[in-house]
Amino acid sequence: MDGIAKKKPAYLALGGAGSEILSDFDEGFFASEQQLFINTDRRSLKKIKKKSLLIGEKCCKGLSAGRCLIFGKNAIDETYRKILYRLKDHTVVFIIAGLGGGTGSAAPHLAGKLIRSGKRVHLILSILGLSGESERVGFLTDDALADAEIIKPKLSSFLVINKEWSRADRRSTVRDIFSQFHSDIAKQVSSIQL
Repeated sequence: MDGIAKKKPAYLALGGAGSEILSDFDEGFFASEQQLFINTDRRSLKKIKKKSLLIGEKCCKGLSAGRCLIFGKNAIDETYRKILYRLKDHTVVFIIAGLGGGTGSAAPHLAGKLIRSGKRVHLILSILGLSGESERVGFLTDDALADAEIIKPKLSSFLVINKEWSRADRRSTVRDIFSQFHSDIAKQVSSIQL
């Protein structure tokens, strides 16, 4: 593989929210051949119709990791060699994930493993949800952010986008919130020198 191909970044969507975020972008922004959608949930991946990888077949049996960070981390550990193989042509990896569920909240765990394998990792985490969501979602988000803080010095870049909205905002402003959210990610990715 030549050096030019190695410089092309991989855009990795982890979990359901990460997949929704990445698939929402215009194809011209993130080239489809550089995208990889990773999830424990087989049905969710089938809906995407893009390059995907089911992880954690033994521990999650093709189902969602739910709101269990341990399942998300175990799924990554179980399938890590396959993930690494899929990223063999890329030295730069962007991980896009939403926090609050089991798979996406394990994004810092995956980032740490990829860094130890010699990848340059950019981590983009989304906290986008209804204010007043369950305490469990809050704990998962806090645990994931604590994991991210540990590896932060080794990350090539780190972005957390936190957009809170209430049920009353749902109809009037949710499209504006998503639009701003995608704009923030696009700015982050565009500003990075590969």
